[in-house]
Amino acid sequence: MLTKELLEQLNAYVKQNLREGRPKPPPRVKLTREQLMQVKARYRPQKLEERLARAKRETFAEYLLRYMNERGADPVEVYKRAHLNRRFLSKLRTNRKYKPHKHTLLAIAFGLELTADEAEILLRRAGYSFSPYDAEDVIAKFFFEQGIHDLFTVNEALDRYGCKILGG
Repeated sequence: MLTKELLEQLNAYVKQNLREGRPKPPPRVKLTREQLMQVKARYRPQKLEERLARAKRETFAEYLLRYMNERGADPVEVYKRAHLNRRFLSKLRTNRKYKPHKHTLLAIAFGLELTADEAEILLRRAGYSFSPYDAEDVIAKFFFEQGIHDLFTVNEALDRYGCKILGG
């Protein structure tokens, strides 16, 4: 339940951490010819063996199942706490290349009861991150930092700010 005190803390957090507008692009840097050659050398096509080895590494779905197992988390309990349906777990187990959307990953992170740092690592592993320009991300990060993992409370706050709620 979103108490008045918690809402006041959330409002202050959002006011302090949510950035308006768009992020500014980094300034353009002119490289010398030598610097340009060094950059190009780093991005030359890799040997076939290296590329194949990288392609065979653990996929995100495999990583997430292993991560839950290492934490001793029951996947069924996690998806229930994340307000997801059985299809999510089925996709995760049957489709090696399945990568959930960021929105779903946030729900999973709450279902796993992660800290803010652990949630950031999970998001990064899937190619996402918390953005200070996205109200949903700022609100979710607040709850991770507070150690509040109740999705009803989180969703109440998200709804109050006009954001899409997490879970199914």
